[in-house]
Amino acid sequence: MQAVARYATNPHTDIEPPASLASSVLAAATTEAWQRMINLLIEWGHPDPDDDVEATSPIVLSRACRLICKLRESQLPVPSRIARDANGGLSIEHRSGRWFEKFAVNDEGKVEYQQFDDCHLVKRQPIEI
Repeated sequence: MQAVARYATNPHTDIEPPASLASSVLAAATTEAWQRMINLLIEWGHPDPDDDVEATSPIVLSRACRLICKLRESQLPVPSRIARDANGGLSIEHRSGRWFEKFAVNDEGKVEYQQFDDCHLVKRQPIEI
């Protein structure tokens, strides 16, 4: 897999990889990125006993996992990051230029979509999952 990825992006070759090869490399990388998001949620459900961080509640993890799966199935870009908040919730975030989007899952499992334009909130709406 690594050899294919290097071949597909090697700027020192005059050989263009077939479009199908480049798209399959991109698809594999995208699939891996989505899976890392899901794996992180699983890890947060089973924290290290040596850490001072509490486990994220099963309802929050369940809602976040369903949300990530819906985003993936809709073929949206992989989120820029996923982070826990201090109140037991978490956020799934995507940044593109001056635009920032966030799906916030609060400690009760309620989901809210927020959209920002250059740090100004322009849209906020609850989401049913």
